[in-house]
Amino acid sequence: MINEWIRYIILAFFLLIIQVLVLNNLHLTDLSVNPLLYILLVQLLPFEVRDWQLLVIAFATGIILDVFSDTLGIHASASVFMAFVRPYVLRILGSRDGYIPRTHPSVNYYGWIWFSKYSLILTLAYHLAFNFIDVFSFDFFLETLGKVVVGTFFTMLLIFLAQLFTLQKNRKN
Repeated sequence: MINEWIRYIILAFFLLIIQVLVLNNLHLTDLSVNPLLYILLVQLLPFEVRDWQLLVIAFATGIILDVFSDTLGIHASASVFMAFVRPYVLRILGSRDGYIPRTHPSVNYYGWIWFSKYSLILTLAYHLAFNFIDVFSFDFFLETLGKVVVGTFFTMLLIFLAQLFTLQKNRKN
């Protein structure tokens, strides 16, 4: 279990470095949308992680990104919201027997269809929270929804690419 936590710490460091140094400087479309790969860390945490641990990890990764992005807690609050929603999404998408012990949500264990639904719901929740907290108004509702859709699309594209890099050859999905 300790080796797994070390792997997650290295993954967090790697994802945050990519986010801060590369993706935060990439502005796609006229809506000024950044793809957010770092949210994959919260999405890939093992099923056995307790809810309070999940919220603390989400807050920590979000606040670290806020410090480097100068966004005053918007990433932290959106990450915590996504972490709060995650157990409910897992219950909705799970089978009656539950999940395989000592695994984590990924394409390797649960296939592309299940992972796509899981990741899309959490990414959409993150972007909804992030963009509406950022605007803090419903005056620009359609523009904000446009940012949510475009941001979710580009983030999902990066998440799928990351899953392709970690796909194990011996599993057929």
